[in-house]
Amino acid sequence: MSKNYIGRDVLVSYLREQKKPSYRGFLALYQDEIITSPPFLDNWSRTDKIWAGRFLKASEEHEESNYEDMKKKVDSERSGDGLKNYWEKIIEERERRERNHTIKRKTEDKENVHAWTKRKISSPPEKASSFSSIQVTLSSILSEEISLSTVICNTLPNLIYLELRGKSNSSTESTEQRFPDEITNWVGFEQEVRAWKPEEDIKYPTPTFSKCRKVTCEKDIWTASDINIFDALTPLDQSILFLDGRALKDTIGQPDFVVVNGNMLLLVAWECKPKWVLQVPQNEDIISLYYQEKKEREGTLVYSKDTSVFDPINQIYGYMCANSLRYGVLSTYDQTWFLKRRVYKVEEENYGLLSISGFIKNTSTDPTLLRSVAYIINLASNDRYAPFLNKPIMITNDTNEGDEVDDESSDDGDFKYKGKLPQENKMF
Repeated sequence: MSKNYIGRDVLVSYLREQKKPSYRGFLALYQDEIITSPPFLDNWSRTDKIWAGRFLKASEEHEESNYEDMKKKVDSERSGDGLKNYWEKIIEERERRERNHTIKRKTEDKENVHAWTKRKISSPPEKASSFSSIQVTLSSILSEEISLSTVICNTLPNLIYLELRGKSNSSTESTEQRFPDEITNWVGFEQEVRAWKPEEDIKYPTPTFSKCRKVTCEKDIWTASDINIFDALTPLDQSILFLDGRALKDTIGQPDFVVVNGNMLLLVAWECKPKWVLQVPQNEDIISLYYQEKKEREGTLVYSKDTSVFDPINQIYGYMCANSLRYGVLSTYDQTWFLKRRVYKVEEENYGLLSISGFIKNTSTDPTLLRSVAYIINLASNDRYAPFLNKPIMITNDTNEGDEVDDESSDDGDFKYKGKLPQENKMF
């Protein structure tokens, strides 16, 4: 949506004038401006999400506002009763006004048709007609609804990393952490993404990307991903949703985010890391780095690299195993890896095989990051399941406290490894 949308001025004015601004307070005071401001959708939930995003964006730009506090407040206000009824009345009133305007315009057109036919072809119009305004309005309505193939052509803006001291480069160890028995490259992943043809009948909102977003901690990565990736790939019918990893009570562990379908069935686990925790140079391979780090950790030497791939991979793999998921995503926003899990049965024992794609950058064009995410969601929608795998046997109680602390205590340490995958096997 445009930064200068109709209604922005009153929103900015409201935030400046109110000592204790609230989302619902704004909606109550400026109903008329909201009625006349795009998007003109008949979906109340999507309309509410767009206006809440506008409210938070304006709050973020307002110097006296605390964005994080305001976001929590808006989330709380949106979870309460009454918003559905409010937006349905807004939509109903807008449709009533449009009907009245159309009737009035038809009457005026009949009265003025003779005058219009006498105008010289070379004469420029003195003033844009109301009919032209309606056409512009209709165009803006249509522009709010686009196909997935249009959405996924977009690249994503870069983030701005502030130079901060004292940032820990360790990663929180999940209590659901597991170790894959073998990791391989997801050969042909990018070719698969390029060849994939998305459905065209499901409509999406025109993406609005947050540019110049500053990053100081992992939560800033969450916010950037939420706005620039998740919002862009959430269809208007909400048949696919991106949720906080704690939103569903049946989810095991606490991935940062989960992707679910309209029936709230878990499809994909998503884990975010800042680049001071996880970063792979352009000329290096994440799998080679994993095995190198694993070897060093199993030895007597202390691992001293600036960043780690070992813990983040084990963490997202653990969430996939615990929730019987085939697919997962590990992302710093700047670099995103796509994971596919399979299980081999050998003499009644399960062995886990993990395939990892090369990283896709936020600025990648062929394929784009949005296209890659949409593709993995499509795969998971058709085949989400891979067998559950138990946690391995713990052999030490060493902990590794990370920069970001969640409710999963870091009480799991290093575990036994089963070694290389046997050749005689059956795959699930």
